[in-house]
Amino acid sequence: MTPDEALIIQYLKGKKEICYVDFRGHKENDKSYYDFKSYVTLIPNEVKLSYPKNINAYIANLISLGILLDMKGTFITNDTWYNKNRAIL
Repeated sequence: MTPDEALIIQYLKGKKEICYVDFRGHKENDKSYYDFKSYVTLIPNEVKLSYPKNINAYIANLISLGILLDMKGTFITNDTWYNKNRAIL
């Protein structure tokens, strides 16, 4: 575990959820898509990470270790969080 991942865990202490967004592009000629940005979250804005560009790797690692549970396909209906994330893309 990296020092940045430890900071993320400390930040999440007492929180029940962490929201993120995956941005996908659709290919023009077929129905396939590609992810061009995954796990977009406000953590790098709220936690002083040494390597904030590694946030995707940190989150993926914490999920693979069972520290975080990825609930892909679960959505929140309040647009406030999404609008904040849209500003950092």
